[in-house]
Amino acid sequence: TWRTSAVYIGILGSVAALLFSLFTVNFAAGYRGTTLDEKLDIDRQQVTAQELYDTALILIENINREAAEVDFYERSSSVMPYNLHEMNDRLLSAYDTFAAEHDFLVDNPGRPKPVLVSEVMSYMHITGVYSFFTGESNINVNFPDYTIPYTAAHEMAHQRGIAREDEANFVAFLVCIGADDPYIRYSGYVGVYEYVADALYGADQKLYNDAMSKLDTEIQWEMNAYGDFYEQYQDSTMGDISSSVNDTFLQIQGTPGMKSYGMVVDLAVAYYRE
Repeated sequence: TWRTSAVYIGILGSVAALLFSLFTVNFAAGYRGTTLDEKLDIDRQQVTAQELYDTALILIENINREAAEVDFYERSSSVMPYNLHEMNDRLLSAYDTFAAEHDFLVDNPGRPKPVLVSEVMSYMHITGVYSFFTGESNINVNFPDYTIPYTAAHEMAHQRGIAREDEANFVAFLVCIGADDPYIRYSGYVGVYEYVADALYGADQKLYNDAMSKLDTEIQWEMNAYGDFYEQYQDSTMGDISSSVNDTFLQIQGTPGMKSYGMVVDLAVAYYRE
């Protein structure tokens, strides 16, 4: 009947309004709160090609050092030396250490969960996703090992109230490099280096090539192996649609969209500048 139809539509509308309200007044507020550079008291400003190069060299020095304690397949990618449960234990411990010195993080003992359809997520170009309504962080375990700790740390940052993508990237970086485990530190350094290197390539290819030449051979194999892996998923309609949806969502929240992920470069340069 018209009456039961109206009641049904009213219930659906009420649920949708409730979910929208919960998101708007809780997690979405993080997009408009105090920025991370202010919380960390670092001077974020526009960066030069030389600053990108200098930051890349610092990251490379750390990557090469950590790689000495990492195992690699022959002429290929690195190997995470433990399972996801053990990785989560190490990341939770690292977050506890970081949070003890930074009270802006919300306490959340949630563990990142592997996604059953990770290969589908690969075609969608998604490495991880945070579900606000369930409080869960989910990670794509189809990607190479070295990306997983940094991705998990990124989603855990969202769990702890860091909404903006560049800031979640940077918190993940700081947490990873402060961990007691060399593979997690390696993942954090490489994760941010890739953003810095991409920006450096766009600013000055000569400086980029010089920086890349300073990476140890094993790391260059890692980069090549990742390129081979990603090539099979690069041209994907699902990926284009997913990226478009995510870009629109982020712009609605007042950010530059997908570009905001790469803005972690500004924070990394400011961090090492000081």
